[in-house]
Amino acid sequence: MITAVVGTNVFLRGAISGSRRSASKDLLNAFFAGRFVLLLSSETFEEIQRVLAQDDVRAMHGWTDEKLLRFCRALEVRAKFREPAATVPASLTRDETDTKWVALALAGNADY
Repeated sequence: MITAVVGTNVFLRGAISGSRRSASKDLLNAFFAGRFVLLLSSETFEEIQRVLAQDDVRAMHGWTDEKLLRFCRALEVRAKFREPAATVPASLTRDETDTKWVALALAGNADY
């Protein structure tokens, strides 16, 4: 089975796309349909939850507290959690905050 690391922006864009089709929404639907294994760490999962719960983001996706909780719980249950053992030097990414995603991909031996 393919394993992948998916950044917060994909979750954000998938959430705000509503009923419209988008590449981000298609990717999330593929994950929930079991077509690939999503890798998360506690740090990346917390970031996704935090961003989706921000007031400005909530205004865009319109999810209720219950829907947001169900979505995050589904991620938590279905994703494969890996905690990176090593840190990745900030020089490897254009954005220093992205090192957690690279570290997760390495720790989980991600295909994508």
